[in-house]
Amino acid sequence: MGWLAVGFREILSFPFLQYEVQRVKIYYLPVIHFCLILSAYIGKNRDITMKNLMLLFALLFLSACSTMYSNDPDSLAFDIPKGSTMSLNKSLSISKSNTHGVIQFGKETTDSKRNDYEVNCRLDFKKFGPRTVKPEKFTVTRTEDGSNWISQPSILRFYTEIYLSSNKGTDVIKMVCQEYGDASDYHFTVKQIEATLGDYVSFDFAPGKNNSNNK
Repeated sequence: MGWLAVGFREILSFPFLQYEVQRVKIYYLPVIHFCLILSAYIGKNRDITMKNLMLLFALLFLSACSTMYSNDPDSLAFDIPKGSTMSLNKSLSISKSNTHGVIQFGKETTDSKRNDYEVNCRLDFKKFGPRTVKPEKFTVTRTEDGSNWISQPSILRFYTEIYLSSNKGTDVIKMVCQEYGDASDYHFTVKQIEATLGDYVSFDFAPGKNNSNNK
């Protein structure tokens, strides 16, 4: 069955599947379900060709992933839709030699004082401080989730980048939220982002693929 392993590896190398695997953090159960279906199919069709097997794999994998979107911000499968708004409700201070401000537990803090093992967010700008950014409503242009090792294999950083635009000309770039954990941990949810931001920052979710009714 070495050819089966090769086919599995080739399918997972497709860029669009790599994107789905990175973006969706709870794909394990659907993939296991898929493997069970695939095993049963091969058992009944031993003359299956590599071409047909790869096609079947892609179709079933995408079918499994397609069920993992959610309109609940407390779900790991929820993404902030493009066109949503993010409101900075209080002034944010940017210190000298920095281009960002940090928020955690509903309060402004600093890089040295934040708790990296709890969700924390920073708001990035192009210009250096010292300066004060006034309250404003920004538009979400896209989001990106991911993870990277801080110290392998013990400390894994999970992050969500929320890219923003301003109709007032403010030099905003993005909000980056993060949390440290290990390989056994899950990525945090949008609800957890909202919790750590408190009333300092709020979101108004636009209708999208994830949410047709949610705000």
